[in-house]
Amino acid sequence: MLSRRRALSPAERDAKSLLLARHFLGSSLYGQLSQRRKALMGYLALGDEADVGPILARAAADGLKVAVPRIDGGPGKMVARELWPGPTGWLVEKGPFGVLQPPLEAPEVPLGEIGLILVPAVAVDEGGYRLGYGKGYYDRFLSREGRPFSLAVAFRLQVLPSLPRAPWDIPCHGILTEEGLRILPIPG
Repeated sequence: MLSRRRALSPAERDAKSLLLARHFLGSSLYGQLSQRRKALMGYLALGDEADVGPILARAAADGLKVAVPRIDGGPGKMVARELWPGPTGWLVEKGPFGVLQPPLEAPEVPLGEIGLILVPAVAVDEGGYRLGYGKGYYDRFLSREGRPFSLAVAFRLQVLPSLPRAPWDIPCHGILTEEGLRILPIPG
């Protein structure tokens, strides 16, 4: 799956990322998030992942609190921290695995303040179960009590009929690709 995603040219990735951003920003989900003034948790794309940067920038411009993951608090622990704008982009530092993340002094955003989470995926199946890089950070984060609505974000070529599932895998409530936004019948 990674080789299929890597085969996209940078121009193709950018175009597909802009299309998925348009689908999300034009959706009723984004409208509800804006009306409720809840925080949006996204991620900073690593390598050839679908880039949700335009979504995060628009949410911040619309006055929403924007958060992304930071790996801290011990092995395997991921927290949502506020993303702050800087003079030339977001104020970030390189974290484990080369992932860009907010600095430690950025405030933690409590789960109850987050209205929606955009979750990166190496692959996602039609049931919303996603495959990540195998460390389980998102599954642990999404398994917490009171988790908000979550969307797996991927390019269409990463969506498969089914994936192997483990008991600890947590499905996302929907899938966002360059072809559109699909809400799934996931309870909770």
